[in-house]
Amino acid sequence: MKLNKDILPNLAMFAVIIGVLGYIVFQSGAVNDIKAGKFDKAIARVTSFAVGVVDKGTKQATKNLPNKKFGQNSISLIIPDVCYIFDDINIFKELFNTDKKVVFYVYTPQEEKTAQEIKKYINEYYSSAYIDKSMTKTRFIDRKSDVRTNNNGCSSIEECRKVQANSNRHTQISSFVDNCAKGVCIINNKTRHYVKISSKDLEKVKELLKKHSQE
Repeated sequence: MKLNKDILPNLAMFAVIIGVLGYIVFQSGAVNDIKAGKFDKAIARVTSFAVGVVDKGTKQATKNLPNKKFGQNSISLIIPDVCYIFDDINIFKELFNTDKKVVFYVYTPQEEKTAQEIKKYINEYYSSAYIDKSMTKTRFIDRKSDVRTNNNGCSSIEECRKVQANSNRHTQISSFVDNCAKGVCIINNKTRHYVKISSKDLEKVKELLKKHSQE
């Protein structure tokens, strides 16, 4: 039997796809679930593994991109698209659902004086450009735990997929906000970029606010 040469590339691509799917199923640990007939768990494992691989690749790609520098203490980066899905899973949606630039940071009782100075500076000089969305560390921890996802299992494959997707989105949003909480972030929702300063040094924050107030 003679094969048509035109279909050989398609057969090769099909073989590659099958190989990749097999690798994902094996690496995710879903093989045992499939053997046991637990297809909902198998799908959840494969989905979680695939999302993890994509997320890792995205982070690595972003890391390798030539980020626009803004001095020694800040860089401009892209805000993940999941932050702009405004539902119950997005527990920090008030950071992203506004036209003003958002100044976000988390402060401890020891940092409260600096936090008040930052708020005062924004209100006096840049209230038309920025809105302060800072919060105490206690409130920040409470907010992170206040998410309505179904963690009690699922009764169908479709429901399992939805639960897994919600969990993944919540993790991505929390990871982004966690990163910002380590310093001070200026979130520009019009461009979907943010600038982070690595410390809460008042003078450096003032410099950053001044630099980005007209963007």
